[in-house]
Amino acid sequence: MIIDSHIVEEYLAGGPTGRFRDEWCFGGGHPPYAEPEGSERERVREVYRQVLDCAGDFSPVNRAAWDLMFPEWREQTAGVELLLIVGYPEPYDAVSTKDPQGGEAIILDMLRWTAYLGHIKEAAGNILTHELTHSLISLRAPEVVEDGEHGEYLSRLDALAFNEGFAHLLSFRGMELDKVDWSQYGEVRDRSREKLRAALECGEQSEQERLIYEGTAGGYFDKFLCMAGMFYLEEIWAREGIEGLEREFARGHSGFAKRCAGCE
Repeated sequence: MIIDSHIVEEYLAGGPTGRFRDEWCFGGGHPPYAEPEGSERERVREVYRQVLDCAGDFSPVNRAAWDLMFPEWREQTAGVELLLIVGYPEPYDAVSTKDPQGGEAIILDMLRWTAYLGHIKEAAGNILTHELTHSLISLRAPEVVEDGEHGEYLSRLDALAFNEGFAHLLSFRGMELDKVDWSQYGEVRDRSREKLRAALECGEQSEQERLIYEGTAGGYFDKFLCMAGMFYLEEIWAREGIEGLEREFARGHSGFAKRCAGCE
C-alpha cells in the first residue's frame, strides 16, 4: 500500500487541520470535514503508530480465499493508496473509494480509530481486509461497483449485496472462516433475508432509497444487504469451501440478491 499521512501528521504536530477541508477525501460523496478534538492527540499518536506497523506487515484474514479469488492481490494492493487522516465525523472510521486519478484508495480516520485502542492489530486485520476486498472486487469486476452506484434499483441490490457480502465474509471479526461459530447468527441471517425479500418487492422510489441506505449503513448486524450477502456466501463456503466462493464470484452479481433472499 502507498501510505499518505500528511493530514494526521499535521494534526499530531499541532497544526490547523481545517485547511485540509477542501481536499478530495472530504465532501463530494465522502464524509464532510469535522474539526478533530485536539485533546486526543496522544491517543491518536499511539493509534497511528500501531496502524503503520500493521499496514507495513499486512496479511489478509482468510488469505487462502484471496489467493484463489484474487491471485494478483499482492501486486494490486501494493498500488492502493492508504490515506491516514483525522477530520471525519462519527461513525466514519474507514472508507473504500477512488482517488481523484481513479486509483483504488482506503481512508482511515485515526481519531475514530481510538475506539479500537487495546486491539488495534485485530481491528486493522478486519478493516484492512474488508476495505481491500472492496478494492480487489473493483479491479476484478468493475461492473459491480458501477451497478452498485448507478444501476437501477434491483441491479443496485444485487451489486451491493455481492460486494458487501464478500467483504464482510472474508473479514468477519478478523477471524478465519473455520474459526467462527456461525450457528449463533441464525436469527440475524433470517431477519436479514426477510428484510431483503421485502426490499426486492418494493416499488416506491423514495422507499427504495431508504432501504438501500438501511441495508448498507448503521449497526453492523442491522445492515440487511450486507448480512444477507454474507450469510448466503457462508453457506456456500460451508458446503463447497473456498472453491465454491470462487464459483459464486465468477457467476456474477446479476440475480445475487434473489439468491441471498432464497427467492431462486
